[in-house]
Amino acid sequence: MYLRKNNYHKARLKGCRAHAATGWIHANPLPLTKFTNDQFKIASHIWLGIPLVNRQFDCKFCGTKMDIFGAHAATCKSGANIVKRRNSIRNYIYSQMKIANYTCMVEKKYLNGNGQKPADIYVESLVDCRPTAVDVSITSCVQKNIVQNVNDRIYQAADEMTRIKENKYKNFIEQADCEFIPFICETFKGIASKARDLIRKIAHDQKTRPKRSFSSIMARIQKYICVKIWKAVIEAVIERLFWVKDMVLDAG
Repeated sequence: MYLRKNNYHKARLKGCRAHAATGWIHANPLPLTKFTNDQFKIASHIWLGIPLVNRQFDCKFCGTKMDIFGAHAATCKSGANIVKRRNSIRNYIYSQMKIANYTCMVEKKYLNGNGQKPADIYVESLVDCRPTAVDVSITSCVQKNIVQNVNDRIYQAADEMTRIKENKYKNFIEQADCEFIPFICETFKGIASKARDLIRKIAHDQKTRPKRSFSSIMARIQKYICVKIWKAVIEAVIERLFWVKDMVLDAG
């Protein structure tokens, strides 16, 4: 079992310490942010590091062993959930950009003619008034390679994914002559520094709207991102636990 408990809980606790990671707990019970009882129970178990099942079992999507804490559900690359999760965050960030009156579009293709498509969101004028490609990704602070090499950096998973994205698209950015922002979030709601900077800019550009302060807009955006990620992770867990109901521990 790769999730050695000490390392797993160290990685989990780092995720819990990330800025605004408790947004899902403090979210108002509104239609877009409320949790059902079952959703909240599962989220609480994951957050507190309480086992969801009494033993490991094979993931029905990829065949990998599903750990007792549900961490595999947040990192499994099989099934549709991982794409839905990313698209949900991409669409929300896009909607906030439109509120800030940015000229932008979703899934801008072939910016440099070579078939690469890093622009989940393409903004005509953003960083230094230059065109900017935003690439959205969701990673996990309790994924296998992070747990095995866990350190004291709170945003270890998000920072590592940022490095990977920047290396992957380095040549593309030079050829396309545009700025590039990897918008990386963790499943416990850690947000990489460049993504946090983008949220601050969006909040700043939205604050011209009446009765909206910068701090309230920042809090709202971060809270919605947090809730959306948690709901997607919970859905991924439920999809896998549905087939092993006899192994599910009492969540009451």
